[in-house]
Amino acid sequence: MLNTLFPQTHKHYSSLPLLGSIADDFAGWLLQQGYQPGSARPYVRTLTYLDQVFRQQGRAEVHHLTCQDLHACRPPNSQDNRNLAGAVHALERYLEDRALLSQPAPTPPSQSDTERAAYCTFLEEVHGFAPSTVRAHRRTIARLLDHVCYASCPAALEELTIRDIEAFLTSLGHQYSRASLQHEVAHVRSFLRFGAVTRGRRPGLDKQLATPRLYRLEQLPRALPWECVCTLLDAIDRTTRMGVRDYAMFFLIATYGLRACDILALTLDDMRWRQGEIRVAQRKTGYPLVLPLTDAAAEAVLHYLRDGRPQIPSDMVKNNFPDCLSRSILTTE
Repeated sequence: MLNTLFPQTHKHYSSLPLLGSIADDFAGWLLQQGYQPGSARPYVRTLTYLDQVFRQQGRAEVHHLTCQDLHACRPPNSQDNRNLAGAVHALERYLEDRALLSQPAPTPPSQSDTERAAYCTFLEEVHGFAPSTVRAHRRTIARLLDHVCYASCPAALEELTIRDIEAFLTSLGHQYSRASLQHEVAHVRSFLRFGAVTRGRRPGLDKQLATPRLYRLEQLPRALPWECVCTLLDAIDRTTRMGVRDYAMFFLIATYGLRACDILALTLDDMRWRQGEIRVAQRKTGYPLVLPLTDAAAEAVLHYLRDGRPQIPSDMVKNNFPDCLSRSILTTE
């Protein structure tokens, strides 16, 4: 596939000391995953930089690479270098798919690991929180434990004061907006209540935390008037394949209130044409949501499948479509 993407310079990538052995297969994998050539080329070009970084880290073979090696190459903020962040993420998925990532030897859990695990179990079993919510709490508490040096000072949580907590939240305030900081405060409050109830720690600290104040109308409206939504949809140029795709995506968002991650996770099996239903795998809860498939939504999706979807092989489509549509869609993905 390298000679297809880089007719003149494909040998440069195949001759990389470390990643050259997988460069061609990686390029083919990107195209199989639905990446357009224009999107795949920058990711393959990034292999030159990553090859140098991995060799500087002392990696001599591809199968010596670990997830930690890959994550160390990511920019702190993905928006600072979106191409590098995307390339590292794609390479990690590729290595996992090919079973090439090295698995580090298990290490005994630290005191911080044990504390976080106990708190997460509490959230799951007592509160019944969704896995995504538990992960968000876990990230915040991990940073709190690092802030108070819990690993080296086991008594840090027993001696925790409101000033310590405020100093931690102040450090987060440089990274989060007030709206996002509200979630962090809620996580810390929950953890403090967990410590008071299950660990016998100082009670009442959670009640001393002030929540960042948000003012009415200081943020953009959460919803647009339907007239504005219709104007936006009508402004999309549906004479192009990209326009057909964008219209289908925005129409589903406007009709069902789906998030971007919900749209990206949709498969052809989720479109139940005969039943007149659309199934959405909710990322937050993990439970499927079945909604009625309106005629207008079905028409927008079918238009995209027939006229906007890239022509790549797939076996995802089985008997989910009416017979009159099967022939025209079976070869699309």
